[in-house]
Amino acid sequence: MRLRVFLDCQYECDINYLKQNIEFIEYVRDRATADLHVLVTTQETGGGGMAWTLKFIGQEFFKDQDHTLNFTTGQAATEDDRRSEFARVFKVGLVSYAAATSVAPNLDVSFRPTTDAAPKPAKDRWDF
Repeated sequence: MRLRVFLDCQYECDINYLKQNIEFIEYVRDRATADLHVLVTTQETGGGGMAWTLKFIGQEFFKDQDHTLNFTTGQAATEDDRRSEFARVFKVGLVSYAAATSVAPNLDVSFRPTTDAAPKPAKDRWDF
């Protein structure tokens, strides 16, 4: 059985995009029938970007298994940038819950190393 999720998001959540890209859950329209209630809030940042908060509220089997994830999108972020970053963070939050369902054997986790790692300082020939 798939994880039943009630996504409580007033705006900035492209439900069609999420349904196409996150297929390991079942989206429900009634919070009372959900295993997980995800409350999404946004607030404009001082620099013109958007600060997002995703509160994962466990229900039924997942009662008292709550957690919160935060991220920001910059002022120059396009609609596609915002929705893909939202989907990425949303998936990260869903994994621990979905791992306890029948879809667990079909889940996979990947990692993209960052390329903006700080360069190592040059060796000081004089050991100063």
